Amino acid sequence: MISSMHCCARLLLVVSWGVVAAANAGPIFDSDAEPAMPRYRENLSSATRLPEARVRSGAAIDLVISLGKGWKLNAEAGSWLAVFRRREGGQEPEVVHAYSKKDLLGGKLRVAALVPGEYVAQGRLYYCQAAAVSACFATFYHRVLRAVKGGRRRVVVEIP
Repeated sequence: MISSMHCCARLLLVVSWGVVAAANAGPIFDSDAEPAMPRYRENLSSATRLPEARVRSGAAIDLVISLGKGWKLNAEAGSWLAVFRRREGGQEPEVVHAYSKKDLLGGKLRVAALVPGEYVAQGRLYYCQAAAVSACFATFYHRVLRAVKGGRRRVVVEIP
């Protein structure tokens, strides 16, 4: 079980099954638990932001989770990832696909065919060293996906 804080800390010490871990989590929200329905966040100053990816419209695409050698997603923490569609007129983006930690642990997420437009893949990902006693971290992930004819069918979700 991972403890949560209700403040705006930048560094959080977490105790999980007797292992002390440090997490540069950026703003800590009301709960570290998996959200029932992910909410788009406009200002994620501590997010891992990757360049825009042009993805294929009208066909399913795959988001592939990629961690460096010796790292794994933390199966005990509430990781999540969602794909939001940006809407005209400044309206809040809508969720078109949402993935739980169980989905993320599989390493590959299937996104059903997207209509042409601009989307954002956004989420909170917890990861640890793949060792019995390890340091664990959390990061927010944010990447613009532009659905266009002839775009890629595979996008790598790179976690530092």
